[in-house]
Amino acid sequence: IIAVLIAAPFFLEAKIGDIIKNNVNNNVNATLDFSDADLSLFSSFPNAEVQFKDVVLINKAPFEGDTLFKAKDLGLTMGIMQLFKSTGDPIAINNINLEDAFVNIVVDKEENANYDIAKAKK
Repeated sequence: IIAVLIAAPFFLEAKIGDIIKNNVNNNVNATLDFSDADLSLFSSFPNAEVQFKDVVLINKAPFEGDTLFKAKDLGLTMGIMQLFKSTGDPIAINNINLEDAFVNIVVDKEENANYDIAKAKK
């Protein structure tokens, strides 16, 4: 078990940012981006922690280009087994930590809300 805990961050860290970015961007009508993603299995053991830097979520139509959310740091804590779920499977997040966060909520005159970004299931 200790060997897995030591080796897993090295194997997963290179992929974790791309996996999360692709998963989010494929499921919302917005674009998620961040400058860096770090995975730790030790600081929050027995949980896993993923830290993102310079996070931004930009709306698509009808609020195209508007910043819905941004944060200097975003931390997600989850059970280690959540990291091994298949693409498309929901991930249970235990804790969310934000630093220097901004949320921009807008509802237009047709009552469209910019935070209503979930894509319809096919």
